[in-house]
Amino acid sequence: MNSHIITDGHPSPEIPSFLAEAIQSWERTVNQTSAQNAQKVVANAALELRDLAEKLPDFRDFIKCTIADLSSAAGVDIRDVDVWLADLAGEAEQAPLPPRHGLDVVRMSDVAPVAIDYLWPGRLARGKVHAFAGNGGLGKSTVLFDFAARTTRGDDWPDGSPGAKPGDVIVLSSEDDVADTIAPRLIAAGADMTRVFVVRSVRDENARRGFSIQADLLRLETLAASLPNFTLGIFDPISSYLGHVDSHRNAEVRAVLDPLNDFAARTKAVVIANNHFSKAGGSANARILGSVAFVNAARAAFVVVPDEADETRRLLIPSKSNIAPIGTGLAYRIEGCQIEHDGNPINTSRVMYESAPVTISADTALAAVDGAGGGSKSSEAEDFLRDLLAGGPMSPEDIKAEASGAGISWATVRRAKTKIGVNSERVGGLASAGRWEWSLPSASPLRCSQND
Repeated sequence: MNSHIITDGHPSPEIPSFLAEAIQSWERTVNQTSAQNAQKVVANAALELRDLAEKLPDFRDFIKCTIADLSSAAGVDIRDVDVWLADLAGEAEQAPLPPRHGLDVVRMSDVAPVAIDYLWPGRLARGKVHAFAGNGGLGKSTVLFDFAARTTRGDDWPDGSPGAKPGDVIVLSSEDDVADTIAPRLIAAGADMTRVFVVRSVRDENARRGFSIQADLLRLETLAASLPNFTLGIFDPISSYLGHVDSHRNAEVRAVLDPLNDFAARTKAVVIANNHFSKAGGSANARILGSVAFVNAARAAFVVVPDEADETRRLLIPSKSNIAPIGTGLAYRIEGCQIEHDGNPINTSRVMYESAPVTISADTALAAVDGAGGGSKSSEAEDFLRDLLAGGPMSPEDIKAEASGAGISWATVRRAKTKIGVNSERVGGLASAGRWEWSLPSASPLRCSQND
């Protein structure tokens, strides 16, 4: 059926691949079902395809024809598809039909093994989700825009690996402005701007709202299907697009990220989910903000770490890989530069990579930063206490609660208290009538010269 739409098992470019796959799946199910179950199977197929039709108005007539074809193939007599669908919807409200989704089973003898297809050999794999994380201020977004630019041009990668055919890029960025940040950085990186598409919001009738993976992944797949060669998708940061979930609950996060993995697999694109570091210690992967699902759901993970010996140098290091052996890292610096647009100079930034590979692991690089004075846990706790007590004295109980929320252990806070000389005294009376308070030490008096 539908030979004008699907030929040799492959959808034509006009039909989104996920829609064609849904139709083909129901065709197989209808062909294999018994006569006594045909009515229920076709009803389930019709309701699912109706849901797709509501989200894909351009294909509504085609989907209705497909429903009619499916019913005919199953021997189910449908005279008016619209009337039948309305009746089905009413029946479903009164007595819900059996679940529309069953087991998706693949017999392995029917599977033809294939090699992993890489966009960046050994690092970024097509059809996979990749985690990307680090503290703020290290130029992660600038690096991702550099990746986007290389993808649009088909340029070589920073380690010298050959590029691929120029591809299209979809960016979801909630933290950077399109005009004054994203566009200048892409231009500075040499991007083909006609191949970059930034999703800013979702329109529902007359309203606008933020993009949600839970609600809008089908819309994104429709956009991807409309591009000549969708190759790279960037979510920056991923936490902005989870919808109403608790990012620290594994089950809730996986319920969002698993469909994102499916999206990557169907579109055969590289998907990068940018994230932040938490203030907790531990390994590189353990520091990625939120649930462990962010790391577990990704097929590869990369972290950005400052070089403890050079405050201007950054290290981009793989911290996990299920698709290839973990390779070496890269070192880079963020360089200020100026572009010109319509005769106007615009200041922006770009990435400058070093040619030598970084051979230390992500955990080792982080341990070095933790052991350095400027980035140590002790120094962080000292800054935390100074900032907290700058507004006046606080009780130890309140300080402990704030420290817990910031991911700083109480033992580290107490060591910092001793080091910076925080005062501790009881106020408001003795015993149960008073309470303990911490306060910053009195500032030393200013010493003026005789000439002042």
